[in-house]
Amino acid sequence: MHSGGHTLNYEIEFHPVGDGEKAGDAITIRYGQPGQYKVMVVDGGTEDSGNAIVKHIQSVYGADTVISDIVSTHPDTDHCSGLRVILKDLPVERLWVHGLLHHSANMLNLFADGRWTQEGLAQSIRKEYSIVEACIALASHKVAQVYEPFAAETSGPLL
Repeated sequence: MHSGGHTLNYEIEFHPVGDGEKAGDAITIRYGQPGQYKVMVVDGGTEDSGNAIVKHIQSVYGADTVISDIVSTHPDTDHCSGLRVILKDLPVERLWVHGLLHHSANMLNLFADGRWTQEGLAQSIRKEYSIVEACIALASHKVAQVYEPFAAETSGPLL
C-alpha cells in the first residue's frame, strides 16, 4: 500500500461472523509504520463479533489503541450490530456510515408508488435502519467525526 510516495506496512484480518448463509462481515486493518500504526474497522458483524473484535484489538494491537476509522459498507444488522459495541467500548476518531434518513427527500423519486411522502419515507428508514442512528449517536456522544462514505472520499490511505 502506498501513501504519499511511502510504502506502508499493513495487515488485514477477516473476523468470523455468524454461520453459513447468515454470516456477516467484520474486518480490521492495521497500517502504517512500527510505533505509528493506525487501526481501521470495516463492518462489525453481530454484537457477539463486535465484542470479539474489541477483545482482539485490545489484546493484539494494545489496550490503548484508538480506532482511526470505522467504515460501515451498508446498514444491515449483520454488518452494523458489532459497530455499536466497538463505538461504545473503544476510542474512535471517525465513523463512515450512510445516513439514509438524511437523504429521504432526494430518494422519493426512486419509488414508483407516488403515495410516499418525505416524512413517511424518513419514518420507514428510521424504523428499518435504526442501527445507523444508534451508531451516529454513539459516535457523536464520543465526539467522533461522522462522514458518509461516498465515492472519491478517502479514509486513511484507502479511497
